[in-house]
Amino acid sequence: MDRYSAMKFRDQIMASNLECIFQKLHPNEKIIIWAHNGHIFKKYETLLRRYKPMGSLVNPEIVRKSYYIGLFMYEGRAALNDGTIYSLSKPPKKSLEDHMNHNKSPVSFLDLSNTSPNDFLSFPRSCFTKFSMFVI
Repeated sequence: MDRYSAMKFRDQIMASNLECIFQKLHPNEKIIIWAHNGHIFKKYETLLRRYKPMGSLVNPEIVRKSYYIGLFMYEGRAALNDGTIYSLSKPPKKSLEDHMNHNKSPVSFLDLSNTSPNDFLSFPRSCFTKFSMFVI
């Protein structure tokens, strides 16, 4: 299975699992969904053409009744689906990860629900992953 087929399959399974959790375990509750940004973003059309990530596959009711927390890394090590460990290079200057790293806190949180048109996020900014770099 090529990389994009594997990614598509993984996100479809993740969306199916999320639907099951929402419908059977917590049907009338607001839920928090936390995953890597690449899996949860909803407006994928501007970035991806090959597959839809989990965030765009789930039922709109789940989107309304959930709070998404996107995760990313600055540097270190991570693992692929097959367990292969790889090292992360530092992201490019002025990327979202670089910007967040400047606050020198071990953990950062950026609430995107209340950004203004003059906010630093209203301008194109790259977001780096192991396999690609996105402009958000």
